[in-house]
Amino acid sequence: MDENFYSIIAYVLNVEGGLADVKGDPGGRTNYGVTQSTLNDARSRFPELNLPATVDALTRAQTLSLYYRVFYLACGCNALSYPLALSLMDAAVNAGLSNAVAFAQRATRLSVDGIMGPHTLAAINASNAVEFLIEFNAQRNYHDVQLNSTESQFELGWSRRVIRTHTLSVQALKSV
Repeated sequence: MDENFYSIIAYVLNVEGGLADVKGDPGGRTNYGVTQSTLNDARSRFPELNLPATVDALTRAQTLSLYYRVFYLACGCNALSYPLALSLMDAAVNAGLSNAVAFAQRATRLSVDGIMGPHTLAAINASNAVEFLIEFNAQRNYHDVQLNSTESQFELGWSRRVIRTHTLSVQALKSV
């Protein structure tokens, strides 16, 4: 795990919080933002992580390992600058890996398949970072507001999260 990962995960865990079971949340019961579905998938794909059977038993250390393997590496965040990785990682945790990659592919005008590959990574890295972040986070926000009415109670909070993440990413560009 690299320095960028630790900075990004500190932000994500702060936004996600701990154990939560909010009525109407499409992710269901979560711990540190990890859904039971994500945990189940990670347990089958990465048995060496020795993850627990339920999100309730997930420790912070296990969460870091899960986020690193399931989101950070899978999104190619290890091959991106911190500002771009921050927005991509936060979107992957909040909206799902394939959605986050699709936002990046739309932002770089690539064909959308939701799979992070070398062409997508190259297009992100070749893009104007500010313009990429504007379009990426606009795509993310558009996705959030398009969700069905059963999830409308979360839209304003999701919009705030997108704006906060975008702002932090752009501010980080100034220090790169």
